[in-house]
Amino acid sequence: MTSTTTKDQAPGQGGADAIALQRVSAHLGDRYEIVERLSESLNQAVYRAVSRETGESVAIKRISPVEGRTSQFSRELHTLLRLDNDAIVRLLDLEQAPDGTGYLILEHCAGGSLRDAMRGARQSGQGWSTERAVEVILDVARGLEALHRAGHVHADIKPENVLFSREFLAGPPHRSSEGGVKLADFGLARASAMRAASGPNALSGTPAYMAPERFRGELNCASDLYSLGVLAYELLHGSLPFEGGAAEVVRAQRLGLPAFDAALPAPWPELLGLLLEPDEQWRLDDAQRLISLAEACPVSIGVAPMPVVWKPLPPASLGVLPGKDGEPGFVVGRGGITRYSDGAAVPVPFRQVDAFLESRSGVVWVAADNALYRSLDPGLARGWERIVELMEPTLSLTEITDAGRDSALLVLDVRRATAHAECGAQLWSVGIESHGAMARIVALGGDRLAIASGSLEPSIRIFEGAGKRVAEFQLPGIVWHMAAADTTTLHLDVVAGDRMRSLALALGSGRISPMPRSQSVALRAHSRAGRSLTVLRSGVLLEDDRPTPTHFALDPDDRVLQALQTSGSLLACVEREGTLLLGTSKPTLDPNPIV
Repeated sequence: MTSTTTKDQAPGQGGADAIALQRVSAHLGDRYEIVERLSESLNQAVYRAVSRETGESVAIKRISPVEGRTSQFSRELHTLLRLDNDAIVRLLDLEQAPDGTGYLILEHCAGGSLRDAMRGARQSGQGWSTERAVEVILDVARGLEALHRAGHVHADIKPENVLFSREFLAGPPHRSSEGGVKLADFGLARASAMRAASGPNALSGTPAYMAPERFRGELNCASDLYSLGVLAYELLHGSLPFEGGAAEVVRAQRLGLPAFDAALPAPWPELLGLLLEPDEQWRLDDAQRLISLAEACPVSIGVAPMPVVWKPLPPASLGVLPGKDGEPGFVVGRGGITRYSDGAAVPVPFRQVDAFLESRSGVVWVAADNALYRSLDPGLARGWERIVELMEPTLSLTEITDAGRDSALLVLDVRRATAHAECGAQLWSVGIESHGAMARIVALGGDRLAIASGSLEPSIRIFEGAGKRVAEFQLPGIVWHMAAADTTTLHLDVVAGDRMRSLALALGSGRISPMPRSQSVALRAHSRAGRSLTVLRSGVLLEDDRPTPTHFALDPDDRVLQALQTSGSLLACVEREGTLLLGTSKPTLDPNPIV
């Protein structure tokens, strides 16, 4: 361990310094040779020393007892004894004098503190690269994840308490510093189940790095993540988001989020917004989730944009069906199906189309004229099979979702607060309690599906079998968009107050956590080869949940309706500002719209 203030040589010091050094030597001199004082503040000081047995450099932290306050030595010792992580400074030895003075012998971080490094970068005019800043941020997050998992919160995340090895500063940025970045100083740490101190000690910490709830005497894991957000903002912008004393910081926090540099790589503007969210309900409060979101961003996986040509489809179009070699083959509209190449109508036994789907095995499903039809021929030349008569004569909303086994799932007649699902030839119904609000349906695999509905008390209910409800989750807003990230996680866009927010819902635990909208799932689809495709709102395309080497550009408010991958090319249908657009990576697509 090391710190940031003036270093003084041990030999020849006088007065209080000499007395303090004599006391340290009296208790530890037989095991450690004191070399220099690294820092001192209030009731503690840090010295660099050398082990007489091993010759290893160590840091000795002297903590003097303070009358009327909980023992800082006991608190810090109790925290360090529970931790063993490369991102946290290691406790090597300890000693306590009869007068209550405690001595923690810690590993020595010869590279100094983050505050030292930031000050040096400013003085040299070089600044910090984004790659090096992100490396530090994520390593501090790894330390916090270990601390929170052990049941503690740090309560004092700031650059002075982030330490470096000498090798870390000399080397190039990596995805992980492998122990070169250390979280230190656990003097304010406490069990995460405890409330923060009240009275004169309630505001222990540094105001510029404290979460809004800290000023109300509350402390939790989300408070540490807020402080990490301040540190991250300072590293990436070169300044604090809010400056001044406690009163000035509180006033600034109430005004909302600070401005973010538009040049920051995705998803850091969104991640900073989630970390600095003043409302704990919407703040990212899981350090491991922060790491996962950051490491999955397009920049970190080296994703390059795919050239996609966008073309408007005729009014009342619902989407396209692929033809040969990845070209669009058919346009499905409200009034029927036409060939893409020449606009000629395809003979069909229905007049009014409400929804359609090509399943992963190539079966085409169409909900039309209050019935469900199926064609086994991708060329649509062998006729249509009428599968089942739908139960309600009036449709107010229809969606078809691929359940993975040539099954179609439909939401019907929201005004009548009823959802109907068709799996194979079996039709079953459930109440959705929508009260006129929109409803959404998503297949989770097998015979499980999720239905989101409700406006006064929005919720998601999970069904399996013939309409058996197995789980229900209350939501903090009305669902605008819902997609399955996998069989156990739903990604949601919800309208809460005057803002649209993206959330991840873990179906096993019911945990709801905020996430960057750019990394939420816009659509789950499939390829002709049977592989699963996932389109993220950033335009990144995942194949079998792994990033592909390309992605296509999406506008933030695009509604992705289709994504089809055939013969190495991509077809996508997107609703943008009320217009349905067809996008393809095939350079031969005619850019002129069909009339």
